[in-house]
Amino acid sequence: SEYGDGDGTGLRMATNLCLDFRWLHPTAWCYWQVMDPTAGWGVIRYSGDTGQAGAVETKLYVLAQFTRHVRPGMRILGAAADNAVAAYDQNARRLVLAAVNTGAAQTITFDLSRFTTIPASTATRWTTVTASGGDRYVRRVDVTPSGKTVRLAFPAASVQTVQLDGVVI
Repeated sequence: SEYGDGDGTGLRMATNLCLDFRWLHPTAWCYWQVMDPTAGWGVIRYSGDTGQAGAVETKLYVLAQFTRHVRPGMRILGAAADNAVAAYDQNARRLVLAAVNTGAAQTITFDLSRFTTIPASTATRWTTVTASGGDRYVRRVDVTPSGKTVRLAFPAASVQTVQLDGVVI
């Protein structure tokens, strides 16, 4: 799948990524305009006059939520919602959950009952909040599954990724 938009926050892109993974089942996904002199279109702005790189758009940090964690060879699992992606690496026993919240702050619960083993250990998450001054791909180790669920508080207009290691299907 190929995609591009003029939303520098990256929320439209994240929403489309989740929809593409859920409905199109792509074998590859490409953001077609990495750099652009027009604000919002690329993940990095550049000067059309000098060709020099400029400001990094929030969109770059949102894209990292997916590209750094949903890796080649992972199996995309069916998510129960249009705003999330679940990817599993069987060899590493790693489950990655990436989700976008385009609205007000809320708690999102991930149902992991399809898995045989969910470790009770603390998982790692990364957060990007698109509002000015918000987190930009900030790593935290503060999520612990409760039985076979993971509950995450999502700030308004944010994207989060959770990595759980030791998961068995």
